[in-house]
Amino acid sequence: MALLEQRLGQKVAIYRRRAGLTQVRLAKKLRVAPETINRLERGKTMPSIATIQKVAGALGVELSELLRFRERQTRKTKALDLLLAKVGGRTAGEIDLVTALAKTLFPRSR
Repeated sequence: MALLEQRLGQKVAIYRRRAGLTQVRLAKKLRVAPETINRLERGKTMPSIATIQKVAGALGVELSELLRFRERQTRKTKALDLLLAKVGGRTAGEIDLVTALAKTLFPRSR
């Protein structure tokens, strides 16, 4: 199970940084000790699903995003994950704008 804990911790760290939060600020939002966030990000603990959902909410991402893992990360899947992370916390109007830009940049779908 250590691999699962490490993957979750890595994702939490990535989304925390993207949200512009330090471990201390995230800990305050969740009302936990900063060491709790540190242990989570290092893969040293596996929180309950309820706690993971609170972490997702504090980071502004869907629970499914934190729990979505791929067996093998390719360059394309990493790029897609980054794109999803960037637009995931945006409004519907902002996502529509990105979609319209993508259609303009990439007129043909594969």
